[in-house]
Order: sequence, then structure tokens, then C-alpha cells
Amino acid sequence: MNLIRWSRERSRASSLKALTAEEVSRHNKADDCWIIMDGMVYDVTDFLNLHPGGMDVIMKYGGKDCTDAFNEAHGYVNKELLLNSVVGIVTKQ
Repeated sequence: MNLIRWSRERSRASSLKALTAEEVSRHNKADDCWIIMDGMVYDVTDFLNLHPGGMDVIMKYGGKDCTDAFNEAHGYVNKELLLNSVVGIVTKQ
């Protein structure tokens, strides 16, 4: 994460929902798909059919943390492209 992204996410953090991993896990369907990446929750439902690797790749991580898989496959992708899809921040409770 670079400084600019960190700053943007932190400035938005106060207006974002605090979500538990359990809450996020309920969003694991093709018509309601959220993922966790770097502690942030993203609604990727509308992107599923646009993903070049196919919908199944993302659905595998629907409702789960995909940070490691994303970084491994997309180290070159600017995660700021996903900022408009942020739903909230994962909390421990």
C-alpha cells in the first residue's frame, strides 16, 4: 500500500461501516459478492462478469479474504481502481 492510498482510505474510514468477517462471509453469491483485501471490504458484484480470468476466480473468494491471492496474481494492478467499491472495514468483533 502506498502513502497516497493509505491517506485516502484513512480519510474515508470514518464514514465506512465496521464489518466483521462473519458479516462479510454472508456476501458470497453471484448477485451479492464481497471480498476482503488488506482489511477493506469491497463489493465486487458488478465486476464479476468483467473479470478477465472469469467469474469463478473471484467467486472462490466471495465473502472471504483474498489479499494473498490478489497480490500473487495482480501485483501490478493498482488497487485504487477498487476504491469506488469499498463497503467498509473489517473489525475483529
